[in-house]
Amino acid sequence: MAQAVSGSPSGASPRALIDVGTNSVKLLVAEVSPEGAVVPLWETARQTRLGSGLKPGGCLTVDSIRRTAECVAVLAEEARARGAVEVGVVATSAAREAQNRADLVRAVWDCAGLPIQVLSGELEALWMYQGVASDPALAGSPLMIVDAGGGSTEVVLGEGCAVRFHTSLGLGTVRMLEQLDPVDPSSLADWQWASDHVRRTLADKLEAGLGPRLAALGSRAWRMVGASGTATILARLMTRSGSYDRGCLEGTVLRREDLEALRRELWSLPLAQRRRLAGMPPERADVMLMGVVIYHELAAWCGAESLTVSLRGLRYGAVVLLNRHGDDPATSS
Repeated sequence: MAQAVSGSPSGASPRALIDVGTNSVKLLVAEVSPEGAVVPLWETARQTRLGSGLKPGGCLTVDSIRRTAECVAVLAEEARARGAVEVGVVATSAAREAQNRADLVRAVWDCAGLPIQVLSGELEALWMYQGVASDPALAGSPLMIVDAGGGSTEVVLGEGCAVRFHTSLGLGTVRMLEQLDPVDPSSLADWQWASDHVRRTLADKLEAGLGPRLAALGSRAWRMVGASGTATILARLMTRSGSYDRGCLEGTVLRREDLEALRRELWSLPLAQRRRLAGMPPERADVMLMGVVIYHELAAWCGAESLTVSLRGLRYGAVVLLNRHGDDPATSS
């Protein structure tokens, strides 16, 4: 992801949050007001594929831990160079599932001198919601927020400050890619497997809990919002944006037919051609096969006519809330 600067300094001391995900390590440097308003000053991401090769009940590899810890150290220095007085670090799906997550915690401390909070799926979903809901443009209507990451997909339904439903699904772009290991170019059978896998998971995990809550909203307007790097790349592909431009990408609306068109395009092309698409970060061209299926099937399942892309997410909630939850039993290190 290209680096981006946005917002205008207000005099508050910048703070930084580093999010260690299954696929990428992301940095946010932002000003945070006493009321919790977040003004982004700098954002960047590096792909380390921490969860590469991770099986259920398995361990992170030595190389992926090293790459990730070294990346955290580099990003922490970048944050301080941009004036950050505090740097927090959180980790999500791959770290919380790995048997040797203590090795990652120790490596980050040794490389960067920073403690790392390994978030539960519940806390990840709640903080992600708080981050997205901090956008004034999304105020005033119920939100179904979806964050499709490398190892898991968080789904949260809420309105204002109230969360009505939240869960963490075992659907991730890296996880599914490694489970399927599709041929190149991908086949109809590959696409069918991915679609069926997502549909089964949604029916099993969302039908009883989220389904009735969406039905209860009735004719009230609600929005489906995509909050992950995956959703941002879908916006870039839709707009053919060659760079990470917050002003152009924030709030991009993809209709369900747009998601279908992107799904057809990505699944019809070999990896080498996907890497050359305008808006596609070359290092994400493989996992985006799974990312577009997750969002396409979720929109179809819940009957959403469109997906609104938010560039806010976990980092925005965590940069405000991390210190308040340092001893939360739902986190561990």
